[in-house]
Amino acid sequence: MTLAYLILGLPLLLLALTPFIPAARSFIDLPSHFVMQYFIAALFLLALGFIAKLPLWSMAPPLVALVLSVLHLGPYLPLKQGQGEGLRLLQANVLKLNPDPLPLKNLIAKEKPDIVLAAEVTPAFQAMFEGLKADYPHQEILSSAKNSYGMAALSKIPFEKMAQERFGHPDIPALIFRVEFWGRKIDILSLHPANPLFHMDVRDRELEAAAKTLTAEKPAYLIVAGDLNATPFCRAFKLLRGGLNLTDARLGFGYFGSYPASSPVSALRIPIDHVLLGPNLAALDFRLGPDIGSDHLPTLSVIGLK
Repeated sequence: MTLAYLILGLPLLLLALTPFIPAARSFIDLPSHFVMQYFIAALFLLALGFIAKLPLWSMAPPLVALVLSVLHLGPYLPLKQGQGEGLRLLQANVLKLNPDPLPLKNLIAKEKPDIVLAAEVTPAFQAMFEGLKADYPHQEILSSAKNSYGMAALSKIPFEKMAQERFGHPDIPALIFRVEFWGRKIDILSLHPANPLFHMDVRDRELEAAAKTLTAEKPAYLIVAGDLNATPFCRAFKLLRGGLNLTDARLGFGYFGSYPASSPVSALRIPIDHVLLGPNLAALDFRLGPDIGSDHLPTLSVIGLK
């Protein structure tokens, strides 16, 4: 029994170590996203060890795995109460195979965000967005029926500037624009990098190039948002966040796993849909929206001045 227990515990410990390894390798990156799952598995193994009255030394691997997972998950404990006043942002990967824009349209009508950012935008979603011009007169839409890199930015607030960028690959666009809110110039970068399962190097190049560009421009008020195809626990995300001194809007509000939407339990999803804030901004609220027919759940955030 003890040997079988160790055969389970030691691999779990190795997996729990992957978020701490600064190596740009897929066999490190891909396991690093599942910190919550390692936390749950470690709890289960420890409970099993106590029930089976196994030697305490044999429980060291899951115990260490538990501690390592807590180090990453602790800052996401839901200790804050959401507040409603501020810049309201809705971010959603709508899924290129999703034929029905109506659930997202209804969510926009209900939440009335100031800004909507969307990824995997198809012509059907473009038509829906263009039908919202009475409420969102300022729009930049790049739709695609061929790949997953259509994007859209809708705003109630005028764009002071709008640019399309290609940070990591010529076929993968990003939108960077500026709005004025609270009398401040807010720069917003909407990203949807490549899937690391197939193109980890392309994803990492895009996040690195975006960080370098924004570091050079030094915007006073910065928001980076989108389906980043990266959890807070992987190397690429940490480099982006650290390089720009960004704060994860989730912090203090909850873990909020957003993918895959089909999982009814948030703890079994992974958080890859993000809103990241520069040092002069603060999250007043962060939560997930309902199922909109995508494999991702949308995020809803309220942003204020720090």
